Amino acid sequence: MAIHGTGSPLLMSEIQTEFGGSNPISMSEYYAGGANVPSGTSGNGGDIPSSGAINFNIFYTAAKSTRVAIALQISQAATSSYNIFSNKGGSYSAGQSDVTLTVQADVTSGATGQAAIETGSFASGDTVKIINNAQIRGRGGAGGGGAQATGQNTTQIAGQAGGAAGHAINLQFPVTIQNNGGHIRGAGGGGGGGGNASNADSKGNINLSAGGGGGGGGAALGAGGAAGTTNGTVQRASAAGQTADDAQADYGNGGQGASGGATGSPATAGQGGQGGDYASSGVTGGSGASRNSSGTTFTGGAGGAGGAAGKAINLNSNQLTWEDGNTNIQGAVS
Repeated sequence: MAIHGTGSPLLMSEIQTEFGGSNPISMSEYYAGGANVPSGTSGNGGDIPSSGAINFNIFYTAAKSTRVAIALQISQAATSSYNIFSNKGGSYSAGQSDVTLTVQADVTSGATGQAAIETGSFASGDTVKIINNAQIRGRGGAGGGGAQATGQNTTQIAGQAGGAAGHAINLQFPVTIQNNGGHIRGAGGGGGGGGNASNADSKGNINLSAGGGGGGGGAALGAGGAAGTTNGTVQRASAAGQTADDAQADYGNGGQGASGGATGSPATAGQGGQGGDYASSGVTGGSGASRNSSGTTFTGGAGGAGGAAGKAINLNSNQLTWEDGNTNIQGAVS
């Protein structure tokens, strides 16, 4: 309950009743930001000072805030999604809480369907702020699988599409971000799988049905796609795509397609597409191709499409306020 207005005299005991304190009462107990008066408290004529002279009359109409300040922190590197609302703690008061998450260590989403950091849905009147001192990044899309062997040189089978990448931050509530030299990175899409190729000898006997290579995983940590199966005379087997590895490269390369066949009638399946770097789509996988003993060429299966890139921040129509540092952002903010 606020202290009354200027219509009647103000007593020191009334200030103590509103803000607390000890006896004997001293005005030095009532600086803003001290033990009794929250920072930003205002009264008649302006903000209560944090030091120096205090005008006694400024305490008219002043009220002690009932808001709850909640400080959260990510202090260890994690590869699982962090939901701010789920970690708000027991002191949370709906509509009266100011929540600040400080990111001190790298965090990567655990799956492409979740962002590295989700705000969660707070109550109207709450505020949420993220202070980023590290790296926040989405999970890279998985590489598409290579096309499978068919046993027929006229059948075209496309490689599988690469998976879509995850977002770094997903908003379900308005947020303020202070990016202190940290990085916020949308993930890369998975590379598409390679298309198949098959061929027959002069008598129509299938000598090779080649599977495509798997697509590479997108940055960060996207899984490589599986290699396609191969039947027949093989000179080179198909290979799985590489999983994105922080220790070597942010994204994975696509695996080679199988090749071989009888003399004069080669067939080569498509190579898997490279996984996308941060905020980039995956590369489309290669198409297969073959030639029979008569010199006729055949187009094999098409490569799978690369997966879409993830966003740095997915707004979901929520308000984003940059307090500082809207640099080092890779990916869309939309």
